[in-house]
Amino acid sequence: QTCALPISPPVSPSIAAGSVAARNREFSLARANFLPLAEQGNADAQRAMGQLLMQDCTGIQDKAAAVSWLEKAVASGNVVAELQLARAYLRGFGVAQDDSKAFALYSQAAATNNPIAQMEVGYMYNTGRGVPEDKFVGLQWSVKAGEQGNAIALSNIARAYIKGEVLPRDIDRAA
Repeated sequence: QTCALPISPPVSPSIAAGSVAARNREFSLARANFLPLAEQGNADAQRAMGQLLMQDCTGIQDKAAAVSWLEKAVASGNVVAELQLARAYLRGFGVAQDDSKAFALYSQAAATNNPIAQMEVGYMYNTGRGVPEDKFVGLQWSVKAGEQGNAIALSNIARAYIKGEVLPRDIDRAA
């Protein structure tokens, strides 16, 4: 579906109804639910609009507009939008690719104790993307995320034990 298709606006737009529509691949209906709320300043709806417009599969993709909605949601303190906007900067989706901006956004989200953001900050330190490479600090962030059950972070910690780069090589602890 595309946004050019006429669709009656919902009587009472809601994020829940928009989310159901998006899961059912009714993207115009999802947009009709999210847009009025986003325009009213609802940060969750702004994030949802950003996500909807960022995706290739919706038929209404507009990455520049997606970034604009995500920026509005981030300004309102939406942590999920911070993660999505950081990913956009990391990959150059709708914005010029900028590792430093991605790192700053992931760091902001990590400061809220978000395990996905913590894992991403760890990755960025490990690879030197947007920040000087520091495998020890990267591992510290992975541990923070791993303590919250983040599976990717736990895998990164296990890999550190296997390689013996930052931690002493210990196959048993890795397992």
